Amino acid sequence: MTVEVMPARPEHIGPIVKSMGANDLASAAAAGIEPNAAVRILLSASSYCRVAAVSGYPIAMWGVVGPLCADRGEVWLVATDAMRRLPFTMTRIALAELRAMLETKTALTAALVDCDARAIRFMRFVGFAGHSLIESDGRVLPRGVLRRN
Repeated sequence: MTVEVMPARPEHIGPIVKSMGANDLASAAAAGIEPNAAVRILLSASSYCRVAAVSGYPIAMWGVVGPLCADRGEVWLVATDAMRRLPFTMTRIALAELRAMLETKTALTAALVDCDARAIRFMRFVGFAGHSLIESDGRVLPRGVLRRN
């Protein structure tokens, strides 16, 4: 099975939202935003945004929020169950994409809305140094920083 990475476009949003994983749906709900609108906001706010597709069908979308000329950016990922069934392939893609993002940024930050143990392990595996962020409602959220070497 071949995974193709390409620039994300608005027409990718519908298929991604239809197949979003439970954690991503919960993240949108926690933010009080309908999933389709949440992904649309992320896409439009991103200076870099890609989608992974299998046989033309999107299985993941990610990007960097913030101005192109800024040295820091906030990374995000919308995952589907189909993406999670390809852990080795998607990890190789993630590492390559993070290297590409760090060509224009000196540091990337990432935050997880829910304490998802698998996502925390993945953040650490790809190089994010973690710390916690305490939200106004008292929740402790994992947050990480990845710096260019």
